[in-house]
Amino acid sequence: MVDFARLEEEANLLVASGEKAKAIKAAYELALASARAKDFARAERWRQKLYQLDPMALTEIVNAGEVIEAEKAGGLDQSYLDLWPKLFHALTGEETNALYYALQEKVFEADQVVFEQGKRHARLYFVVTGQLKLIHAKENREYFLQTINKSEIVGVDTFFTISTCTTSLVTLSRVKLLCLERETMDGWQEQFPGLERKLHDFCMDFNNIPDLLKRKGLDRRTQTRYPVE
Repeated sequence: MVDFARLEEEANLLVASGEKAKAIKAAYELALASARAKDFARAERWRQKLYQLDPMALTEIVNAGEVIEAEKAGGLDQSYLDLWPKLFHALTGEETNALYYALQEKVFEADQVVFEQGKRHARLYFVVTGQLKLIHAKENREYFLQTINKSEIVGVDTFFTISTCTTSLVTLSRVKLLCLERETMDGWQEQFPGLERKLHDFCMDFNNIPDLLKRKGLDRRTQTRYPVE
């Protein structure tokens, strides 16, 4: 097993000593070793260190980037990609890696609330297993809107806009979800400028909350607006 603590300590000493060539070599080797260990956050951190040490160390910078992307691609779980083929087919390899590794796995037991009506919730959920229900509360009554199943996406209406939830999402069984944070997506703007648009366009197929509310006579325009705090 690679002793990253020791290697990082040695690399930091080289950086501090001003031994540029040795520091670049150490940072490069750390980026590669981290990528091969699937520690992509550490790998990217040391690749960025290469930029800081010498922006013209292009061979090391480019090679490190290629190894990181290759290791990411090799670690993809195809069964997850197959749940949303239309989305992942529209993405480049680097965009696929960025989205896939940004998704956080969340497990909920039955009868748990994932998000609640009237509250802010800047997360997008990809349903891997299990069933959930969307409900809307009005005048002390609860209205069932829709069952959510495997391979569906939930939270679209509040993820891409600054607004509060007009529904609540509750689990009907044990559920596994993949969660994307809005803050993470915002961080893609420079490196992956087209990724948000592709994700947005795909998710619009799941943005049916207004229609569901209208069919139940619970149209948003008749509902109390919840101020954004």
